[in-house]
Amino acid sequence: MEILDALPRIETGLQQYSEIQKMFKEVEDVSQDREFQRAFNRFYRVRIKKDHQEAFFGIMQAEKNNKNVLFKNPFLHRVAKKPHSTR
Repeated sequence: MEILDALPRIETGLQQYSEIQKMFKEVEDVSQDREFQRAFNRFYRVRIKKDHQEAFFGIMQAEKNNKNVLFKNPFLHRVAKKPHSTR
């Protein structure tokens, strides 16, 4: 019964999560789709600099269809390997 009592409290979050999952599958390029990025950032409360977000969503897009990706810490692993800009 506790689960049924909790459902109304989490309904909005479940709907948002479901929409993000649907968008992820349907959006051609998550690294360029601002609507997807806003929904993702809002749900997961992402608060990082724009250039870090660009890198994050670029990695997400690159790995989107990779069935073997491991989510131990792919963002830090890939960013660490990326050459640093000299700007």
